[in-house]
Amino acid sequence: MARYAKPRLPNDFPQPLIDRGFAYHGEIGWYIDDAVLAAEWFCGRGAAIIGTELWLVRNSVVQPHVQTESGILAYNYSTTTLPSETWEAFAGRSSNEVTAFIRQFRWPRNATEPVEQDVRFSLDWVWKEWLEDDGFRFPK
Repeated sequence: MARYAKPRLPNDFPQPLIDRGFAYHGEIGWYIDDAVLAAEWFCGRGAAIIGTELWLVRNSVVQPHVQTESGILAYNYSTTTLPSETWEAFAGRSSNEVTAFIRQFRWPRNATEPVEQDVRFSLDWVWKEWLEDDGFRFPK
């Protein structure tokens, strides 16, 4: 794992996933399979995965897009709660959507960059308590 800033992960987060990740300015990006494993780990502990961003890592620097013949392609996804959605429904739906988005990634055919880039995905997660601390309430 590159060490540009220690990622903000829970103390009991699996060390092998930390070791295989790429830390950058307090965030961490993983290869596709590890990003899905990390998302599953968070979900198994009650978190919701609310977003992801593609990272191309070059010379230990993150580029959050792919250059294509038609311009820059930013590959990211985020979600939010739906009206009357419980925490459990939101956490399950959002995590499923984000991991499906990651799994569906294919290198753009019109990319002007080499196909075999160091492609990683960062994850954004949230705990119910974080939202409730900010005053948000989920329906029962």
